[in-house]
Amino acid sequence: MKPHAGVRVTTLVLAGLLTALISWGALKLVLNVSTVAHPTWIGIVVMIFLGGGLLVAGWQVKQFRDGRGTQSLSPLRAARTLVLGQAGALTGAVLVGWYAANVLILLPDSDIASQRDRIWARPCCSPAGCGRDAGPVVVPAASQR
Repeated sequence: MKPHAGVRVTTLVLAGLLTALISWGALKLVLNVSTVAHPTWIGIVVMIFLGGGLLVAGWQVKQFRDGRGTQSLSPLRAARTLVLGQAGALTGAVLVGWYAANVLILLPDSDIASQRDRIWARPCCSPAGCGRDAGPVVVPAASQR
């Protein structure tokens, strides 16, 4: 049996799509368009910071595994980096799904300038969620080879 190489991209895509579908349905049934929360820029910065931190941690594990590491690395740290990377990837996929659902809710009112401004803030957050996915997807793949 082939060892599992981390979180599969299909799992991330399915998690994002499922989150978007459930979030869209819940927002459509429960909330009014005016009550959809506006994303903050600090959230984007935090997502990028966490993704970058995971990428650095995963790169250190990869360097050590390849014999180019300058520091010693415990197996526990490598395992924790792997698990944190997988959790970060799934979290990023869910965030992208949430922001996509928000855009779908606001899209019918895109002819209103204030709603258009709210719509454009969400695609700015989605790449941050994808960026959060990029580091964690690399971490598990690098850590298990």
